[in-house]
Amino acid sequence: MALNYYDYPISELNWRTVEAAFKETDLAIIPLGSVEVYGHLPQGTDGIAAEAMAVDLARQLKAVRTPLLPVGHTPTLAAFPGTLSISRDAFEESLRGVVQSLVKAGAKRIFVLNGHAGNNDAINVVLRELPEQGAKGATIQVWFFARSHDTGLFNDYNPHGHASEAGTSVMLYLRPDLVDVNERPVNIPPANKFPDITLSPNSRKAMPDGMHGVTTAANPEKGKELYDRMVNRLVEFLSQW
Repeated sequence: MALNYYDYPISELNWRTVEAAFKETDLAIIPLGSVEVYGHLPQGTDGIAAEAMAVDLARQLKAVRTPLLPVGHTPTLAAFPGTLSISRDAFEESLRGVVQSLVKAGAKRIFVLNGHAGNNDAINVVLRELPEQGAKGATIQVWFFARSHDTGLFNDYNPHGHASEAGTSVMLYLRPDLVDVNERPVNIPPANKFPDITLSPNSRKAMPDGMHGVTTAANPEKGKELYDRMVNRLVEFLSQW
């Protein structure tokens, strides 16, 4: 039985299907995540959101997508048990290898759907190399992107903080089975009297519960609306890019 290539990651397709896919499209989507403390949310929240978006985009645009690259560069949260991190250089080389493999297979447009801010620098380095390979790249960081598409949804303190209202709402929509719904944590730290001075980070002190923000008003309806707005915007961009 022939499979629609855009319904599956290339890890679940045979090589002939992948070869045929790149004769129909030159767009490849790479979802990236991290495994890090996320308060009452699963440690893979970044990757869960990025992969869900990659699935929807691939189907709507008939694009090739890779499986999720789940572990990123997360040294600042290493104080919490269960956080996994690889070095920036290792992450960059892994991503470079994936990108070069896709270009060799026929991709001309590489879109990196990144769930984790700590991956940003390495992604930008790899994408800057693409014109030399006859291709081009673009990327978003999911949670930064969300800030541009949240009009009218959130009112509490810092809704885009770590595991705050926005992230909690999206996860209540995507994977409610993984959210500890008995917890509605709040973390509003005291005002910083010296914002002009950079201090060494202490994530356990700043986020004793592994989160920053207010989650009492989070709900799946807000999460769906935010998620749909982001996907629709990306479809608009990728359709003309």
